[in-house]
Amino acid sequence: MNPQALLAENTQLKNENIDLKQSYEKLQIHSENLEAKTVDLEAQLEWLKRQLFGKRSEKIISDKDIEQLRFEVKKKKKPEGKTSDIKPHKRKKSKGGESIRLPADLPIEKHVLDVAEEQKTVDGKPLKQIGEEVTSKLAYKPGSYYIKQ
Repeated sequence: MNPQALLAENTQLKNENIDLKQSYEKLQIHSENLEAKTVDLEAQLEWLKRQLFGKRSEKIISDKDIEQLRFEVKKKKKPEGKTSDIKPHKRKKSKGGESIRLPADLPIEKHVLDVAEEQKTVDGKPLKQIGEEVTSKLAYKPGSYYIKQ
């Protein structure tokens, strides 16, 4: 081989070597980017798994519940057949709200539920009584009845 051919082949190999080094560096950078993206996607996947399968107080609404929330009603087919009219009826009034009248001749035993002494004063000033509730109940002691207020 002549020296000029060897020099030409040497320069060609040097240029090819430089090109290969540059493409290697580009591929290495691309590989690092892909690895970083993979780590990020794996973290997202783990978070989603925890949200879907992990313990927590809030629950994810399923697709069926979403349809209900949007008030999307599927039309049902009416069965074909004879129809009959049903007579409407009137509701009975409830008897609630009526109180039993207690006889006036029964003895009355009063129980007063009051605020604790340390809560009766605020900043050294005594509290004022605004109102009171009185509840009367029929109570029983062996041998007699009385009204407990």
